[in-house]
Amino acid sequence: MTNAPKENTPRDLDHQAIIDDGSSYTNHQKKPTRRSLLPMILLVLLVAIAGRAAYIWVTGGHEFDLQRFAFMEPGKTEFFPVTGEIYFNDEKVTHGHLEAYATSGNVKLTRVIGLISEDGTFEFFTDIGGTLSKGLPAGTFKLILQVNYPATGFGYPDHMLPEKYYSTETTPVEITVTDDRSKNHFEIRESGEIQLQSGGSRGQTGGSSNEGVDHE
Repeated sequence: MTNAPKENTPRDLDHQAIIDDGSSYTNHQKKPTRRSLLPMILLVLLVAIAGRAAYIWVTGGHEFDLQRFAFMEPGKTEFFPVTGEIYFNDEKVTHGHLEAYATSGNVKLTRVIGLISEDGTFEFFTDIGGTLSKGLPAGTFKLILQVNYPATGFGYPDHMLPEKYYSTETTPVEITVTDDRSKNHFEIRESGEIQLQSGGSRGQTGGSSNEGVDHE
């Protein structure tokens, strides 16, 4: 009596598929194709471009530098409100922001930024782990003056002030914050030649455009 041929079960067919093409994919699975991966690749590229644009918009395009950040331990540091006005060549600065570098501190890496308002005033906030705390801890801080021309495209914006104001090594601006809240309001007055923007135009610190009084 001749035995009937054995009918392959689904498991046998899966096993045979592995033997036939040498891969780990079964006949119930589809291999990913280049076309199916294309939307994911495009999404990653778009996220990267958007992240770059957001970085330039928030930081003014300044390169990351640990010296522009304060060190402190969250939850164990007391913060004091820090405000003031900023002038350059006796005119109020009405755009940009300040970055504070603590000459002494604790252990946690934290960003400290003071946004400059249109009326020339500023107020500092400290970012600890994504949470903003109003003010600064007591201590001495060097200040970076991030006053720039408007960025064009994805490039870095041109600096408007003399270069010494953009480095913790050379900035002459320094403040000391104390636990006496009445002494934490500062008037910053600096002067110098306004730098030319790419293309040869010279802007003003009292606005975000190139219109207004030139500083020759």
